[in-house]
Amino acid sequence: MTLRAVKNSDPVDRAKDALSRMGRADQDRFTAELDYGIALNEIKAQHTSDRAFGKAVKDAGLDSYEMPQLGTVQIKRDVRSACMWLAENEATARQMLEDGTKATSARGLHKAWKDAQRPTPAPTPPATPAPAPVDQDAVAKALEESLSASSKDRLAKAIETHKIKLDMAQQMTMHAMEQKHRQDIDKLAWDRVNQLLPGVMDRVEKTEAYRKRSGVFTKKQYKTLLATLHPDNFVGAKKDMAEASFKLFQDTNIPLVPELKRPVGMPTLEEIMAAERERESKRKVSKREQEAREMALDMLRKLYPQHYAE
Repeated sequence: MTLRAVKNSDPVDRAKDALSRMGRADQDRFTAELDYGIALNEIKAQHTSDRAFGKAVKDAGLDSYEMPQLGTVQIKRDVRSACMWLAENEATARQMLEDGTKATSARGLHKAWKDAQRPTPAPTPPATPAPAPVDQDAVAKALEESLSASSKDRLAKAIETHKIKLDMAQQMTMHAMEQKHRQDIDKLAWDRVNQLLPGVMDRVEKTEAYRKRSGVFTKKQYKTLLATLHPDNFVGAKKDMAEASFKLFQDTNIPLVPELKRPVGMPTLEEIMAAERERESKRKVSKREQEAREMALDMLRKLYPQHYAE
């Protein structure tokens, strides 16, 4: 088949003529598509962007053609691109037809050309067969049989020594983990003691201050005595004596007992444990924290044996 294109002055008119021939069965479709592609390439050269080119094609009515039995046929973008490629690669298309390429349209030639440009994938190498499983027992038995009596003796001693080293390494690891566990618990216990200590110390200080208070009367007792000795409570000769006693009592600087509230006493271990349980009920407490709490109570017993005696 021979490809040719007839050039007229107006590419829009030539494109319309090619479209009219593409819709008629008595016309060579390849030649019509070639003429259509040449005209489109000339129109595209007149525009600076693909968007402007597409608008010009649509405005000129170059995106469809009429077929007698099917009516209006819209030209898709890939068909239009194939026709433009055909116009730019006429020699290549001609060679492909001569080589027997099975194509019935510009789109078919374009697709065959793109497929030929793709690199051929490298052949997949054959799968390497998996190695056969080794029978460890058989290997060990064969090795044992090949050894002399003295070699077997040395091997047994080496195995025993290796087992002893493994056991020692495991014991050291377990000891280190236990030490770390105890250190963590000690820290938690001291943290809890430091949290409880301010309240305990406050109770201790108030108790000691109450025990060490000094004075003859409390303020209330002093007022009661003054009221009793007041002269208004007496008549006659006793009133003169009462006035002298009242003035003497009032002028004497009698030390009064400081007004301190009687402490409610040290919190008991039961109270502390109840507070700890209430604290635990509000959040999830780990086993390690429970152990630290018990250790903190033991520390309080040692710090204040007079208050927390067994």
